[in-house]
Amino acid sequence: MKSRYRIAVPALVVILLCGGSAKAQHNVPLKVQYQFPSNGATAVQRQTAIIIRPGDPINAVTVKSSLLKVTGAFSGVHAGTFVLSDDKKTMVFTPKLAFTYSERVRVALSRGIMTTAKTAVDSFSFYFTIQSKPLSGHSQIQSMPEPVSDDDPAMTAAARIPIPFLPSMVQGDSLPYFPTLTPTTINNPAPGSIFLATFNSLQNPTPYLPYLAIVNDSGRVLWSRAGVGNTLMTDFKLNPNGQFSFFSAAASQYYVMDSTFSIVDSFATKNGYTTDLHDIVLLPHRHAIVMAYDPEQKVDLSQFITGGNANATVVGVVIQELDSMKNVIFNWRSLDSGGFLIEDMAEYPSGLSAGSVDEVHANSLDLDADGSIILSSRHLDEITKISRETNKIVWRLGGKHNEFTMIGDTIGFSHQHHARRIANGHLTLFDNGNDHRLHNPNVGPYSRALEYALTEDTTNGQLRTATLVWSFDHNREDTSSYMGDVQRLPNGNTFIGWGGDNINSTRNPAFTEVRPDGSIALEMDMQQPYLTYRAFKFAWTPPASFAGVEPHYRSDIPGAVTLSDIYPNPAANVANVSVSLPQNMPADLRGFDALGHEVALLASGLLQAGPHSFTFDASKLPNGVYHCVLRTAGNILAKQIVVAR
Repeated sequence: MKSRYRIAVPALVVILLCGGSAKAQHNVPLKVQYQFPSNGATAVQRQTAIIIRPGDPINAVTVKSSLLKVTGAFSGVHAGTFVLSDDKKTMVFTPKLAFTYSERVRVALSRGIMTTAKTAVDSFSFYFTIQSKPLSGHSQIQSMPEPVSDDDPAMTAAARIPIPFLPSMVQGDSLPYFPTLTPTTINNPAPGSIFLATFNSLQNPTPYLPYLAIVNDSGRVLWSRAGVGNTLMTDFKLNPNGQFSFFSAAASQYYVMDSTFSIVDSFATKNGYTTDLHDIVLLPHRHAIVMAYDPEQKVDLSQFITGGNANATVVGVVIQELDSMKNVIFNWRSLDSGGFLIEDMAEYPSGLSAGSVDEVHANSLDLDADGSIILSSRHLDEITKISRETNKIVWRLGGKHNEFTMIGDTIGFSHQHHARRIANGHLTLFDNGNDHRLHNPNVGPYSRALEYALTEDTTNGQLRTATLVWSFDHNREDTSSYMGDVQRLPNGNTFIGWGGDNINSTRNPAFTEVRPDGSIALEMDMQQPYLTYRAFKFAWTPPASFAGVEPHYRSDIPGAVTLSDIYPNPAANVANVSVSLPQNMPADLRGFDALGHEVALLASGLLQAGPHSFTFDASKLPNGVYHCVLRTAGNILAKQIVVAR
């Protein structure tokens, strides 16, 4: 019988009183549909917030802190803010002080909260247990793209800095440390421009600059932005809402840019987790789904393998949805009951020999048509659908718990990346193919772009099926053992980013655009040892302002000092303050209350030309009117912000 591993925390005997449907009769109390942490959860971060969602729209006036009691066994009753999210359904309690290590926390909600339909939310209570000790060396873990060795080295995320990238934006063919792109095929490709986030191979110590870049079909750079030092930037893409996004390891967060490439928003995981670099999903109303790696210590691996580390760290994944106020309104942990097991690893038990086990290695997020999350977990060889309504797993495709009959594919996918639900309802993914041998010992490793038609409905007893309806393997010449992506273009072509080092040949294709019949419309090689985590093609063309200014285009450099409107405003917890400078200059940015008392220091010192984004933390400030004041040589600019909860 499979079980979750043993963890050195106090045993719990708990009763959850919050089950049941979110829909209720007018005179029947409404049960809670979703909560976080889950009842009986262990190894919860000390900084966790508490999420409660009955399911129906809530009357905001009735959401009162006095109705929620949060008590730590060691730390006592916790004060904090209890707010209704802008989705009008989710309530979030944020403690003022962190919980204590190893303590059991009891949450009790009393009657008094009402829905907009005047139905009472039922009272309920639950328990969870805080992590047993600091996760030494892992509390700030930040995953890197997977190396050929698949050891998955991690870097400690740098402290957030105000300048996560260099401001210059350049057109032309000669950029410092920018890889040479060589087209090998150009045969009437789909219209659009190619988005890259380049970096140097992890195995090569040569100095380099990471770049966000947009290039044309000939490899000519249309726009670029260099990063700071050797710090990665990844997942550069144009989103359906017309905004650009990318991950900056220097700031350990995602940035969102408007059509002028100005920073307009940022997203980072909360509740004690460090944002992962693999993927972000931007949602309407300035919500976003992001993820983090979730290290859990004191796992006894000797119950799985002889001589296993009795105090190992097992790393899972956390998925969070953030609202426009940066409240976490959905949180899913793979380490919780009902999530993943150590035995689910594709390379179990051989993968348990180290002191730290990367059990899941999640590497992509997507939103299904019904609002559920589609998660790709590389080390499970699995695609998982997770309900955002109930926090439950809907189905599992691939891996040891595959629920689908595979039709037309005898080897399955292995160590995959970038699972996406496309317009026709099918699922595409990049099959890295590291361990095809696990499914067929006669098949070696090679990479493929795959498209499956899924039959998911089991209401009438029918079986779930996954039928391989299209694939492209480049004559099995290319094996990308890590990274990679597959994108279906509007004209039916498929754009494939080959990701990591090619171990089967001397070629180093960065990406291939292929037609449905398998013929190649576009292919481009990238100078070694440079790589790009993903490669995309979007229907973006340079604006008219680009014309006539080659080779240097600097649209992010304003003609004067600017202090943009603060958002969100009013703010309950944190707000973003954007500054843009016409040249390198000393700048001082501070927050003041209505009486002129300083309440926040956001920046002071020499800043580079271009845009900068700062966070105004109002979480500990009383409600009222505040001012952010920017001082530079000859300029004093101010913006008002209202703090209201």
